Amino acid sequence: MGEFFSLIIKSPIFGIIWGLVGFLLGNRLGLGRDKRKEFNDAAQTFRDSFVNEIRLLNKRRTSTPSWTNKEPEIAYEIIKKAMSRHEEAYISFRHHIGKFKLKGFERAWREYCEPNIKEVPSKPFIEYDSLGDYQKEKEMRKLVLDRINHLLKYAQPK
Repeated sequence: MGEFFSLIIKSPIFGIIWGLVGFLLGNRLGLGRDKRKEFNDAAQTFRDSFVNEIRLLNKRRTSTPSWTNKEPEIAYEIIKKAMSRHEEAYISFRHHIGKFKLKGFERAWREYCEPNIKEVPSKPFIEYDSLGDYQKEKEMRKLVLDRINHLLKYAQPK
């Protein structure tokens, strides 16, 4: 029996087979690493598209709007101004999400962007308009931040 294994191990075909197995295994591991890097790069770009809005929404708003301030202070204006950038990031990133998480990601996007889709034509982000009510504005800021954070859970690095 020992001679049989010795004969097989010394055979050039044995070396070729194991070389091929090693190549295929290394290639498979390399593909997984590349896919993970691609996802992480896309996720970082997606997260970066929300950084400024998170900063503005976390900023303490004065009870009266400042006319000298160039940055929007109302949650609705902050999000409306960023809509096209967020939509581009969403469209670009959704292709990197796996089948099982895609449905949840799309639901989180709809919840963030158009929670009241019943209106036709829909008005994105209209739910976040506080209509000048300071207390409602605080609630809207928290709601928007919660929805953004829910979206960003799908863009955690792997």
